[in-house]
Amino acid sequence: MPDEGVFTAGDDIEQPDPREEGFSKALERLQGIQEKSPADQAQDELAQAIHEAQVAWLRLKWGEKGKAPACPYCAAREWSIGPPLYLAVRDGFYWSEPMFLVGCGNCGHTTLVNADVPGIPSENTEDRDA
Repeated sequence: MPDEGVFTAGDDIEQPDPREEGFSKALERLQGIQEKSPADQAQDELAQAIHEAQVAWLRLKWGEKGKAPACPYCAAREWSIGPPLYLAVRDGFYWSEPMFLVGCGNCGHTTLVNADVPGIPSENTEDRDA
């Protein structure tokens, strides 16, 4: 019996292998990343790291262990998280602390979380400094 890791001439190559689709998708994603400039890649990686930190912090501080908190209005437990942003206060003369939006996926109730509390940076401050 041939080793499972070895392909022989008798292997059925006519049937599609589901692993090929997975590899094709991974290869397309890799090629897409390679086409981006290093600055775009770094920005994407930073955005992903920020999102992961937001999710981890909310899991640590909100709700019961292993469960998202219930929305105070509809009791759903589906939330979306936006990137940190700054709010203009008093006709643009003052900027808020960086915050991120957490919104209920069912009813749309949205709350702001101060991103400075867990120490989560915004992706950039260009909008605030403009």
